[in-house]
Amino acid sequence: MLNKIAIFILLFSLTLTISNTDVVRAQTLSNQNQNTVFEYTPNYNNLYNFLKITEKDYTHSLKEGKSMAEIAESQGVSKQSLINFLRNEMTTQLDKQLNEGKLNKESYTQIKNNLNRAIEDDINYKTQKLNEKPSE
Repeated sequence: MLNKIAIFILLFSLTLTISNTDVVRAQTLSNQNQNTVFEYTPNYNNLYNFLKITEKDYTHSLKEGKSMAEIAESQGVSKQSLINFLRNEMTTQLDKQLNEGKLNKESYTQIKNNLNRAIEDDINYKTQKLNEKPSE
């Protein structure tokens, strides 16, 4: 059992795609074998309302290379409040997936225990500015 739990180390993977008109974010928590365990779909309307920002301004800020934490700070929202908000949003979806049988109890517990780390990674992630070339 301990080996199974040790192997079930969660990794946070974040895929972020930005176009000129929208931001699409797909977030998953995966196990060590890169098998998706939990898919989280952000409710951006709730996020925009929480941050007191328009979709256009949020998208523009991301395109300028700001992290979600920096956007929150510029809107007068503390980092801890943002973490709490996202934890609640993710927990709601976790609970739903557990109740629908998409997650077993062991996976649910492991994911829930790693939410803070995943959220920290997410809110501090910065995209490359649209006009910036990748560093080599």
